[in-house]
Amino acid sequence: MSNISAVVIMTVPERRMEAESLRQLLIAQDPPPVHITEDPEHKGVLFNLNQALALPPEGDGWRLVLQDDVLVPRGGLAKIDYILRFVPRAMILSPYAPSNKAYDEARKRGHVARTRTNVWGQALAFPETLIPKIRQFVADRVVPGYRYDDRAIAAFAMSTHRDMLTLTTSLVQHLGAFRSTQGFPGVCGGRPRYSDAFDPLFDVEAVDWEREITRAPFITSHVDLRKVLR
Repeated sequence: MSNISAVVIMTVPERRMEAESLRQLLIAQDPPPVHITEDPEHKGVLFNLNQALALPPEGDGWRLVLQDDVLVPRGGLAKIDYILRFVPRAMILSPYAPSNKAYDEARKRGHVARTRTNVWGQALAFPETLIPKIRQFVADRVVPGYRYDDRAIAAFAMSTHRDMLTLTTSLVQHLGAFRSTQGFPGVCGGRPRYSDAFDPLFDVEAVDWEREITRAPFITSHVDLRKVLR
């Protein structure tokens, strides 16, 4: 793989076995280095994301950060790596398509959506060159002790006027919808917290990704930053 520089799995002590199982499944896909970061004091996903992003860079591509309760099917990493060759080097990519109305509508128009707010943290690929800016933004602007990674990343995108890309056909599935360590319900907006658009057989090489990214619709969701930013 030439575009994914490293994979990081975020976990907590009671789910370390699940994280290790995911790690072994990923290693079978002949990936770049696969690491695990742990949040022993349950400080929140943003704390763990910061740990994942603080690891030294192992290349100049994208660092794929996963939650411990996702499924990356056989060949999934190679598919993500293939798509990343078409993604601008300054953009975050999510290979996970959540189930909500905005993504349902975007899917009718193609395989990619742009957003600054409709961000889900199950799987995110961060450009190595952007990681220092994200960590500095969190340190300088995000309320100390804030727990949630998706809102913090949305705050970064909104504050820096930076679009992110999400695949509308999901290459990753969320398995732990009803086992949130943050206490989130398994249903959000009447929809389970997994992807209706997950397709492990999706042929990524049959898609004109340059065209898809260029014409990707922009989708939004409400994000209240008053509890996120200082």
